[in-house]
Amino acid sequence: HYEKVTYTIKARALHSELADGFDVFRERGRGRYDMQLPVFDTPAFSFLTDLTEATWMPIVKKILGDDATLVHKGAFLSMPGSTTQVYHQDGPHLTTKYQRPCHAINVFIPLVDLEMKNGPTEFCLGTHYLGFDGYAREMIDTPLSA
Repeated sequence: HYEKVTYTIKARALHSELADGFDVFRERGRGRYDMQLPVFDTPAFSFLTDLTEATWMPIVKKILGDDATLVHKGAFLSMPGSTTQVYHQDGPHLTTKYQRPCHAINVFIPLVDLEMKNGPTEFCLGTHYLGFDGYAREMIDTPLSA
């Protein structure tokens, strides 16, 4: 899928469009791609998309409630030598007036061992609280493979 999309982007000279992104393909920095894959909608990937099979759903439902649903699924690809992504919150608050209860959860499933040499996802602890969305090095947590 990646090869098909990048071919189309090159053939149609759409490089400048990637910053804002397409519905199914977005560049998140040089060499870093966020994409939706049609294969995720096949039975082979029901362990990810069937909410009765996904092993993390009991935790998600405990936090969000039994009516939690899957809103988005995708893959993130970082090519060798890609730029570091800017620290950011993955979703906006429902209001900027006061802190509301949790309304969304991102579940990351790494397909490679998490090691510092491959630039694992880092989390800035506490930045999900309203008013604390700034980056601070002492708040970083980097989960690594055992």
